[in-house]
Amino acid sequence: MARKTREGYVTDTWDALGRLRIILRSAIYASAAPSEIKVRDEDDKRLEDQLNDMLARLRRAVVGYEAREIRRKEEATVAAIEAQRQEVLRWHNDMAAAAARRETEALDAMMAEAEIWDRAERGRRYLHHIEQEARVLGLSVDDSTALGQWLQRARFALGLMDPTGARLEEAK
Repeated sequence: MARKTREGYVTDTWDALGRLRIILRSAIYASAAPSEIKVRDEDDKRLEDQLNDMLARLRRAVVGYEAREIRRKEEATVAAIEAQRQEVLRWHNDMAAAAARRETEALDAMMAEAEIWDRAERGRRYLHHIEQEARVLGLSVDDSTALGQWLQRARFALGLMDPTGARLEEAK
């Protein structure tokens, strides 16, 4: 310990009192650990008489520190493993969601193709109906007649519209 003996313009002058003070403070304030170990050289209690007690307290604090440090490392390891597990779980969930999205998109595309095919089939049924009605009425449906040429162009257009051929070509 020291006492200020003179105040200077730039620096102060301090004189030792002949008493020593040792203070050990903990940087980690765990509830089980003492936050401070302190001994002072005083008139009624000499520093030398307090050193044994201070070292015993320090040893208990260090032993506690080692146990706390081991526990902290174990908790950090468990936390890292849990974080990795969560990351893997998140990745699996993302992959499953992406697969479900792709499956839904494929199903939507197939349903759109089915609607186009259905329109083409309805058109073919209509052309067949027109051809049957023309024959009942005794009209010619040869390619040389206007009706025959119209039926031929309509069948060609429906063939282009029908996605069946493109789908089967893609499968080859």
